[in-house]
Amino acid sequence: MSKKLILLILFMSFYSIFCFAQENITITTYYPSPYGSYRELRVQRLALGDNYSITNQYCWGVGCGTNVIADNHDLIVEGSVSIGPALTAAGITQFTGVGLQIYENTNNSSLVRMMGNRSAASGYANLLEFFAPSSPANANRKNFSIVNKNPSVLPGVNSLQVIANNDSGSFNSDILSIAHDANIWVNGNVGIGVTPPTVRLHLVGPPT
Repeated sequence: MSKKLILLILFMSFYSIFCFAQENITITTYYPSPYGSYRELRVQRLALGDNYSITNQYCWGVGCGTNVIADNHDLIVEGSVSIGPALTAAGITQFTGVGLQIYENTNNSSLVRMMGNRSAASGYANLLEFFAPSSPANANRKNFSIVNKNPSVLPGVNSLQVIANNDSGSFNSDILSIAHDANIWVNGNVGIGVTPPTVRLHLVGPPT
């Protein structure tokens, strides 16, 4: 048998083994990608929106010019956020002008639970803050909070209070309090049928 024939047989043998061997393909993807579906995604910080996708204009830290994202903002969103089932589901409407829409269709379940730890007597935990810094209202007359507080007037009983905040966000004064023992009290005047009330209980109109 000639050397050429032997070489040809060896070549064909290796070629056949190669053709029938299991094939492994490695695909490497690069960001940004227009679409993606992931089982898990872990990030330290996240900025969503058309403007925030421009990394050399909006970023954390130095090198962003005037468009620096504050270090204490780990999640920042440009646009609306929806939490819950798909908005195309029956009975679910996406309202315009709504920044955050949360939908839960399970009976006796909570949409949002807000918890704050405060162990000091007369301490309070801010549940919601309503700030309007650009309002034309007078200084220290713009902002409000809803808090869970242990007031000194009712030791051992928490109350849900609406409080007034000053411009720096610090506590200013109680406005309305609803205590856990069903007591309700208001600091200031109460008006029914009149705005603003000028006495402690200002009623205008028939009582029925």
